Amino acid sequence: MPRRLWEQKLPWYRSKYRRPLAVAGCLIALLGGAVIIQAVQLSRHHAATVTGFEAGKSGRCGFTATEAMEKGCVFDYMNFSWQPAECYDPELDKEHAARMRAERPVRWWADANLTMPLPDDKEVLKMYGEVWVERRFHYKHCMYSWDSLHLSYEDGRPIPDLQTVHHSRHCAHTLDKAIKVDNGTEVLIEHAVTWFSACVWPSR
Repeated sequence: MPRRLWEQKLPWYRSKYRRPLAVAGCLIALLGGAVIIQAVQLSRHHAATVTGFEAGKSGRCGFTATEAMEKGCVFDYMNFSWQPAECYDPELDKEHAARMRAERPVRWWADANLTMPLPDDKEVLKMYGEVWVERRFHYKHCMYSWDSLHLSYEDGRPIPDLQTVHHSRHCAHTLDKAIKVDNGTEVLIEHAVTWFSACVWPSR
C-alpha cells in the first residue's frame, strides 16, 4: 500500500515505539503552551495583583505621592489611599463623597493642633502623607468600604488590600462606638495617614 503524503514527509512517525512518544510530546507541548498563554493573559488582566505582603506594604504604589503617580496609581478620596486603577471605582468614590459633602463641608487640617486648615480638595489632599479630619469622614469611609466589598462579591472586581477582615471589624467597632457616644453635636477629630495599596481578590 502506498504511503500517504504525511507518512512520506514524516516517516519516523510510523515507528510503533516512537509514535506514542511523539504523541505524548505533542500533548505536553500543547499543554505547556496553553499554560503559558493563560499565565500571560492573567498577568495582563490582573497586573496589579500582589500577594505575600502585609496590607499596604507591597510597594505596588510606592510609599509617597510622587512614587504612586510614577507607578500609575490613582488616589481614592474616600479611602484616603493611593491604589492601582484596577481596584479604583471613580464613580463610587464620587457618589460617596458627594453624599457626605451634601450634609456639610468636610474639614481637614495639616497639623494635630488644627492651626493649618486644608481645602476639601482631592488634588490637594493627595499630596499629604498624613492629615487630620473630622471623625465623620471616618464613618463615611467605613460605609464606602463596605459598599466596595459588596460590589466585589457581586461582580468579581478587585479591592484595595486595606479592606481586610480586621478593617471591617474595626469599622464595625468605630460605628458602634459612635452610636453610643456621639450625638452629632461634637466635632471629633481623626488622624488620617495615607495608605498605599495593592489590589486583591476576595476569596469566595
